[in-house]
Amino acid sequence: GFAVDFSEDRTATNWGIEFSWTADKDFVNSEVPSLRSDSDVLALTVSVDRPTFIHFLNRERTFFFNMQWFVEYIPDHVGIGDDDSYRGYAVDGPVSALGVFTLETGFFQDRLVPSATFVYDVRSESGAVALDMRYRFSAEFTVTIGMNHFYGPGDSYITPIGFGALGESNQTYRSERYSRLNAVRERDELFAVFRYTF
Repeated sequence: GFAVDFSEDRTATNWGIEFSWTADKDFVNSEVPSLRSDSDVLALTVSVDRPTFIHFLNRERTFFFNMQWFVEYIPDHVGIGDDDSYRGYAVDGPVSALGVFTLETGFFQDRLVPSATFVYDVRSESGAVALDMRYRFSAEFTVTIGMNHFYGPGDSYITPIGFGALGESNQTYRSERYSRLNAVRERDELFAVFRYTF
């Protein structure tokens, strides 16, 4: 793989690009007798951030905006059917994309730091919203409160049954699969963290 970081003066943004190639990664595959297949995996990560003053919201500090995209391609991924509902591989593919957007700023000489993060997975239509606010009372004592909300529709897909030593069956059943952030879509959280350093 390779990675490159650079600044773009016209838009005052900072960019990071990473690309990797993994050969013969193991995957669960329900379409073959061994229930496993090898495939190369190509992964691309693009990150762009920009510190920006929004004076009517914060006159002293910039807002830090960061967007990241994680794109993965599995060349040998198996998906059959008009709606791609029959999947041999247990992971989404052949292309999956996950986006993350974060913004953060600081008030009162960075004693109060609110931040928000939004996550969205394109293929599974699942995502998350994470909000938190940290207040530093002193160098030793910090309190953080926040919430995490997850959402997604869940996937309905078809799986063959009777697949084994006697050969492949044409019988199927439909079941629910919770991929990506769908798996935690009912795990919303409210939290408070008290940190004391000694």
